[in-house]
Amino acid sequence: MAGPCYGKTSNVKSCLAVYAGAPDKEAHTALELDPNNPRTLAEVGYVLGVAGQTEEARKLLVTLEGMVRHGSAYSTFPAFVQIGLGQQDEALGTLEKIANSKAGFRAFYRQNPRLSLPRI
Repeated sequence: MAGPCYGKTSNVKSCLAVYAGAPDKEAHTALELDPNNPRTLAEVGYVLGVAGQTEEARKLLVTLEGMVRHGSAYSTFPAFVQIGLGQQDEALGTLEKIANSKAGFRAFYRQNPRLSLPRI
């Protein structure tokens, strides 16, 4: 099924504008409604990065990295913001670091029950 941007634009920033009307406004509303939720911070950071508001996205990235260090956010969330900022290599490095860490790997699967193996 095609999304609202299909055939209208090939630019991600333009697509976000078509989809949300004003991505930065929607992102700021999300932050107002749920300012301490790391998932919200990650998703807003992604949207702001893609929309070109890199300074705000970088601030959210720093906040998320601190939350990860303190154990209050999934270690995958900073990668969302890095991708939004166009930092694919850094995002891949973040995910590889998690995959190479036994604790991070187990935590990733515990946090994502959809990825657990079925029990017979």
